[in-house]
Amino acid sequence: MSERKRLVRGISEGAAADAILDASSSMGSLPPLPVQRAQSAGAAAVLGFHHQNNNANANSAGFLTDPTLPFRCGRGGGASHTSSGGYSLAQRNYSIDQLLQEMEHGMTIGDGKGKKATTTTAAAEEDGSHGNSVMRAVGSVVQIFATGIAPDYGNPWSMGDTSTWTGSGFCIDHARIVTNCHVVHNHTLLQVQRQDTPRKWRAHVVALAHDLDLAVLRVDDADAFWNTSSTNTKTATLAQADTALQLYTEVNCIGFPQGGSTLCVTKGVVSRFDAQLYVHAAFAGIDEDSANSPGNVFVLQVDSAINPGNSGGPAISHDGKVVGVASSGDTSGQNIGYVIPVSIVHLFLDEVAQTGSWSGVSELGLSCQMLESETYRNYLGMTMKQQQQQLQEMQQSSSQNSDVNGGGKENPENNGITEEDSQDDGGGVEKEDDDEAIGVLVRTVAPLGALHGKILPGDILTHMDDLPVSNEGRVPVTLSGQTVNVEADALVTCKPKGQTTKFTIMRRSPRQDSDSNNDGIGGELEAHTLSVEMKPIPPLAPRYHGVDSKPDYVVLGGLVFSRATVPLLRRYNYWYHVVQRAFNTYKQSPDQELVVLQKILRHDMNVGAEASLDIVRSVDGVPIKNLQQLADLASSIIDGESENTSKFVEIYLDEEDHNEKFTEKSTGPWKFPNIVLERAAIPLATPEICHFYGLTHPISPSLRPDEDKDVGENNTDNEEHNEGEGE
Repeated sequence: MSERKRLVRGISEGAAADAILDASSSMGSLPPLPVQRAQSAGAAAVLGFHHQNNNANANSAGFLTDPTLPFRCGRGGGASHTSSGGYSLAQRNYSIDQLLQEMEHGMTIGDGKGKKATTTTAAAEEDGSHGNSVMRAVGSVVQIFATGIAPDYGNPWSMGDTSTWTGSGFCIDHARIVTNCHVVHNHTLLQVQRQDTPRKWRAHVVALAHDLDLAVLRVDDADAFWNTSSTNTKTATLAQADTALQLYTEVNCIGFPQGGSTLCVTKGVVSRFDAQLYVHAAFAGIDEDSANSPGNVFVLQVDSAINPGNSGGPAISHDGKVVGVASSGDTSGQNIGYVIPVSIVHLFLDEVAQTGSWSGVSELGLSCQMLESETYRNYLGMTMKQQQQQLQEMQQSSSQNSDVNGGGKENPENNGITEEDSQDDGGGVEKEDDDEAIGVLVRTVAPLGALHGKILPGDILTHMDDLPVSNEGRVPVTLSGQTVNVEADALVTCKPKGQTTKFTIMRRSPRQDSDSNNDGIGGELEAHTLSVEMKPIPPLAPRYHGVDSKPDYVVLGGLVFSRATVPLLRRYNYWYHVVQRAFNTYKQSPDQELVVLQKILRHDMNVGAEASLDIVRSVDGVPIKNLQQLADLASSIIDGESENTSKFVEIYLDEEDHNEKFTEKSTGPWKFPNIVLERAAIPLATPEICHFYGLTHPISPSLRPDEDKDVGENNTDNEEHNEGEGE
């Protein structure tokens, strides 16, 4: 598993920068906006966090930490911050008086690195256009104030404590505000404040993208917010989606970070292009190397300071256009910040404008084995000469070779491969100069993915969009003349729905009897291409609370059953290996879920029963496919209407040390049940258990018929508010 970065999401508390705008508006020709620079030593402020779990407290950090995760994410506020393993960061904030004085007299401002950052009137005139561009973008930035309550997956019938936090956002066209998803996740109240007015405006979420860490908001009183008597709300201009920044391109990150109450600008350069699982998804509990991961997405690394509170603010280029959204910072190094590229922002906004919501990134849906071993490649019969020969023959052929995509005449002996699309589309695949054969071995294909039935286990994936796939599963991508190798699935996650991805694979022909020897697996490798519209893949373990996950429960005889989700696993600190192994498999059918015995509410009728987050195999003789099925079954048992009239209710669980697949293990007559309950005692004990433990009903509201829901009952689903509203 690749090493995880220790990351901290930037959310903090601040206020508007009224003085900056007032001062700048009175000076006529505007110099560059003063910049906050990071110092490498002599820390004046410490960036670090500790776990806070206070009720409504504006100065509490209000975030969760997990001792098993190497990164930390924070929602911070207030002036007090406690160090907890983060790096020290000294930040020099300049007062308005000092800035005006030094800009007027041409004095120098130290940047904390032994250098002089000269700010003279002449320099301001030379770079006046840049300063004006940044100033225009500054007017679009707002501070976001949020109050929220997180669910308690450990006690799914109750909620956690209320907390408050702040972040940044920026206004764009069509009366929209863009910010990070983690700034508004789990909110119950949202307010935005422009930097030129003390008034806070109620806002609501239009759409969320947890996998992209993006959100779009609207202000409730839109007319008043966008057209006030004093000044109109300014909007930022997004750079074009195909904008490719060169390394060392200067960017300014604008927001309301910790360390002060006014708007702040930090200056830096683009230092790296990369693709990775975003911090918000990783913090939610998703393993980047598992089948449950949505995939790697392009990201920019910058050296400008991105601190708690910067999250959701814009990253501005020299021409004043938004080239990204500030997202997170890396606490294991100095001056390492991450920005979501503008191309990804467009991807999100365009789909929301078209459909009213975000459906998720398109996913590759392949589990592949790296082929760095030359011995293994030889075993598979892979050689570069053979691969190039096969590709050339495929490109030259007009009708002889096969394609895995539909549209042509199907060859029934070749797993649906057709004859029409096997021709190359004219571009041709990129040739490798290296003598080593390229590609990775496909082990598993997601049954609900777009590639199911098109790419098969045993195929060798050699190219995507005509780019060679290395033996490590990476592809070379050229951005502004800079070639970087990124994870291959980033070519899929960056595309809008409906756009195709081209795959080139090497597929082994059926093995002949004459191939039976000890010189490999036999059979000839043949090249095929296919173009497929990729799509999101529903995970076996729901990922995000309020989107595909909620803390539903079923209580039967004091046994608490829940749906196995990523938030639930995170709640139990990733300790339970049975569930972890199960999360690393693809979902087999749309209605498949993993149901677990989460805990036991102790009562006379369940004395001696044990639970350790085990997966439920069957209840009362019925194999359990999902939690809704179990809820219906439990309801009939509690009401005394079960078709099974036996004296006992038998419950079979998966054992932690078995080696069989979860979906195939049998509960034969030789296997004794893990837990046995007396059927007649369940209806009598259920009201007592609910009373003792504060439950209004043994089954959560979303799992029972509407007529069974208690009037005024608290629904703990805590869905994201207003998500999915149309544009």
